Amino acid sequence: MSFSSEQLAKLHMLAGDSNEITTHDALCAYVIFLINKHLLINQDECIRRAYIYVNYRGVTDLLTPKGYVAN
Repeated sequence: MSFSSEQLAKLHMLAGDSNEITTHDALCAYVIFLINKHLLINQDECIRRAYIYVNYRGVTDLLTPKGYVAN
């Protein structure tokens, strides 16, 4: 799955666009919502929490310097 900066900004705005909700929070909530809505059959076993790991390496040198390791 891949999201552009514009898509993430819009998602953050739709989630309230406040300092209390980060873009990462909005993205996690959106992914959990989609999984619960479209993939799970039993509402009693829905996902309530998720961890999203991001790898910026090799995407662009504007995000991280070449050779920088941070996930």
